[in-house]
Amino acid sequence: MTDRARAAATEHFIPFSRREIYRMLADEGALGEDQPRFAQLCELLQSLYHFEFHARLEALKEAYFPFNPDREPRPGDTTDVTDEAELVRELEYALERGNYTELPTSELGAALEGEGLLPISLDVSFEQYKWFRIFVRGRSRAEAVVKGLLPWSKRKVAFELLDNVILVLRFRPDLAPSKHVAGTPGRIYLKCLRGVPVLDLEMMFPGGRPRMKLVHKLKVGVPASVGVIATLYKLVLAPFVLHNAVSPFEAGLSLPLVGLLAGLGGYVFKAWNDYKNTVQTFLNEITSSLYFRNSTNNQGVFHTLVDTAEEEETKEAVLGYYFLLDHGGLLTKEELDGRVEAWFADRHHCELDFEVDDALAKLTRHGLVTEEGDRYRAVPVGEALTLLDARWDGIFAY
Repeated sequence: MTDRARAAATEHFIPFSRREIYRMLADEGALGEDQPRFAQLCELLQSLYHFEFHARLEALKEAYFPFNPDREPRPGDTTDVTDEAELVRELEYALERGNYTELPTSELGAALEGEGLLPISLDVSFEQYKWFRIFVRGRSRAEAVVKGLLPWSKRKVAFELLDNVILVLRFRPDLAPSKHVAGTPGRIYLKCLRGVPVLDLEMMFPGGRPRMKLVHKLKVGVPASVGVIATLYKLVLAPFVLHNAVSPFEAGLSLPLVGLLAGLGGYVFKAWNDYKNTVQTFLNEITSSLYFRNSTNNQGVFHTLVDTAEEEETKEAVLGYYFLLDHGGLLTKEELDGRVEAWFADRHHCELDFEVDDALAKLTRHGLVTEEGDRYRAVPVGEALTLLDARWDGIFAY
């Protein structure tokens, strides 16, 4: 099973684009002469969902406007905006339609405590946020080569990836501006990332302070400590041990003493400079990692999210209709669910939890299925096209 096709059985999302789904169904060759009209039906359904979700996108943008940190400031602006309920409601709807699920708090806690792939951890100041939420869609396994404990040593590690992550957070309105506050007080920030290792989730949060792991502290501290000890030995102990002479401190300042003190200061400075350079190197690694994982931010997240929701809605409706139509008779909800999931598993090596209730609800709303007790039947393709065309023509009834 390829990483791209792998999905946990508890995931609802379908890891193929709608165009791929259309081609995969066409390759089955089961519809015969109805295949061209079925392709038209797919296009009509896609257009209807595109129009519906465009309205959702506009609603999201309007609700987000007071909280958007990227908008131009205006006279009378205030960070004390409390009416965020409409934004949260619209956002949750789009996330649910896009088959995102909220990350449990326990999993975030494990990520903060565990050792990630990057050689540095971040201390995140969560008290600066009024609230935050993380939503994920899709998980996979991957391998990477990381540095070992010994110089030039490397080791291979396996880890879990979150394929798609959306972070939503709001800074507290009462925050006083400071260098440790990474965002505008009261504003809501959104971030969309791909391929985030579970144990590196804290890297997504703004304003984190770097914390080196023990092994890297030792790499910086041990050489510096050895240098300081060697210098102190020359200053204090060597005269007594080797020559039974007077300590340089007792003899007063001299050129050799000044040189030794300067050497001691140099070692201290070198240790501090090595620490700063190590931290900066690690921060550069974080920046580089986020650069390739970050997809979009703030209002741009809505476009990505709505497009995803539109795709998922279309795929679920098309799959539900096709397998009812292909059967040619009546199917229960459980039978339809089993046929779709078995097709993905057997033909495309992908395990998923098809959201059959949602698919049937969409088909019923469009009149594309009939119900007889607890069983469903797809209406013929020609009739389905007529119904969808009438719905499309009725969008602007002027």
